[in-house]
Amino acid sequence: MLDCLTTVPRIVGGLTPTCTKLAAELYREVFKVRVVEVTSPRTANAVKITENVFRDVNIALMNELAMLYEKLGVDIFEVIEACATKWNFIPHYPGPGVGGPCLPANPYYLITKAMKASFIPYLVRVVREINDRMPEHVATLVLKALNMAGRSIKDDRVIVLEVSYKPNVKDLQSSPSIRLIGLLLELGAESSGLRPLLPRRAHSVRRLNLRLLYRGSR
Repeated sequence: MLDCLTTVPRIVGGLTPTCTKLAAELYREVFKVRVVEVTSPRTANAVKITENVFRDVNIALMNELAMLYEKLGVDIFEVIEACATKWNFIPHYPGPGVGGPCLPANPYYLITKAMKASFIPYLVRVVREINDRMPEHVATLVLKALNMAGRSIKDDRVIVLEVSYKPNVKDLQSSPSIRLIGLLLELGAESSGLRPLLPRRAHSVRRLNLRLLYRGSR
């Protein structure tokens, strides 16, 4: 995570042009990172929120398509990989939801601000609903996969890999995996969570396990 300080461009917007310049110079001097200057703190905050809402929307789209394609007998991961061959497609992947200190929270912040401005952000609200209910859907996939294997979830052991909210971090803030584990326990499973021993492959491990669930539950 610390490498983000020196690799991810910093967005800086001060109360005055002088404030912006001083803050930008500080970032450049200390972190040797690219700095993007914007006109105000409000704009800088809007950049942060827009980045997270953009990801939330695209992840929700893949989650909804994944749930639809389950019923149609289509492998969502194969679809995404083929779509990614086109230059203007940005791959996002289905999963048990989104987590972290920012991504699940920023859309709600935007929704609140929008409502105060007499604007209804329909898309952002629906996206939150989709991603918020994904742990329940993944728990259902686990049930289906166990049933197909002739097993019952009661007292069966289910290990959830990659419990943190994103690969290569130990942070569990708002991780959907934690909620998933809770749901599995409520269903009677003996559930636990592990982080992969090879963190660089964590994203691939998560995708592999979801792929197996989607295929196994048909």
